[in-house]
Amino acid sequence: MTERKQQMLNQYRVVVHLARTLALVHEQCRDAYQDETLSDGMIEMLGYRSAEIMEYLGDILNDMNANDTEDDAWVDPIFETAHEMDWKP
Repeated sequence: MTERKQQMLNQYRVVVHLARTLALVHEQCRDAYQDETLSDGMIEMLGYRSAEIMEYLGDILNDMNANDTEDDAWVDPIFETAHEMDWKP
């Protein structure tokens, strides 16, 4: 195996690790914030940040043609609402 191919494969491992960690952190945040009282300012900050991450991840998947399944249709209204709330970066 060439050094370049090994590096490419290692980078895939890193992407998988980072994506899983990002998903886990957001799942934990969702669960933690679900029953917690948050100030309007905190809601705005967290809403904007999560909308920014949604857009970024959506763009990455769209570029890979990997984000176009019927199973993902439930996310469309959430993206639309984020745009309506001006949480789109």
